[in-house]
Amino acid sequence: MEVTAGRELDALVAEKVMECHLIRFINGLGNLDIRCGCSPDQHNEQDGACCGFLCDYSTSIDAAWEMVEKLAGTFRLEYEKYSGWNCELGLGSCHADTAPLAICLAALQAVGSQWPQETQ
Repeated sequence: MEVTAGRELDALVAEKVMECHLIRFINGLGNLDIRCGCSPDQHNEQDGACCGFLCDYSTSIDAAWEMVEKLAGTFRLEYEKYSGWNCELGLGSCHADTAPLAICLAALQAVGSQWPQETQ
């Protein structure tokens, strides 16, 4: 199963990597909305405070960089012309089409979590 960037992956990263307490609710348009429910003092700027909303970790390099800063340690990100982005972050390593997605997947591996796989 190919992993795609999006809100579900952003929520998993927020919970497992950034240690956010997530709130899931149906908004006024009838759509599922996910927000960071942490109190402001649970985050500081170094940890990438996103209280009140869910950062676009899987699509924004700025948001993805917050994980690099939080996990501090071995980090390598490189682009290969024909195969995309390779990322090593702590004990995690991953390959993806975009840099933010590669960072997300490596960060999840680094904290001992993974994107859910299809069951057979």
